[in-house]
Amino acid sequence: MRNHFDPCTIDEWIQKSNAKVDDTNPPVTLLLDLDETIISQDNPLSLHSLQVFVNDLAFYVDLDAIEAIKRIVNNGHNLKIITDAGYSYDDVNQVL
Repeated sequence: MRNHFDPCTIDEWIQKSNAKVDDTNPPVTLLLDLDETIISQDNPLSLHSLQVFVNDLAFYVDLDAIEAIKRIVNNGHNLKIITDAGYSYDDVNQVL
């Protein structure tokens, strides 16, 4: 019998992340690499990208992706941001 610490498939992870955390649904963690997935300094990432300015730097932000991340976090799950893009914490915090 699997317990909630066992790895899950992508479909299981999505199902868990779309449900609120409770005794039967422990939190999952989203590891998010920002560069060219959620945030880009070079080009729009989707049809719903929005250009925002932080500290005189222009960023394109994928609004659909931001909404999906907000749903996961609001359901009580964890978010860990990893990126090799060199964005400062303050810039990422303002964009998200």
